[in-house]
Amino acid sequence: MAALDMNWAFGDTGVLTDDIRILLGAKEQVVQVYRLLGKTQAALTNKKIIYISARGLIDARPDIYTLPLSTILAVNLVYGTKNEVQLVTNAGTIHITLTKINDLKDLYRELSRSLGNIQ
Repeated sequence: MAALDMNWAFGDTGVLTDDIRILLGAKEQVVQVYRLLGKTQAALTNKKIIYISARGLIDARPDIYTLPLSTILAVNLVYGTKNEVQLVTNAGTIHITLTKINDLKDLYRELSRSLGNIQ
């Protein structure tokens, strides 16, 4: 089995939508929501990361990914031409590119808090 290697893009912070709300479990709290062009969006909760990737501006069948925080083994910040958070998980690596360097630091801070609260 090949290791997972995915690339996600998080845009500016946004508001919670029904597309994300229906994916939340009991007692799950949203920490931050991110939006990108079209219907692509992501959310960091106290239990997982949700990523909804729209295939196009009018396609109603998005790809939906959820990453339980308990599967994250390491977090790496990469500054440069792409501001990126690399999440090393049990299944492989997920590269999250952010539009702004401040968002990168905010995501890392919130992710660290959420990972610290996992029991």
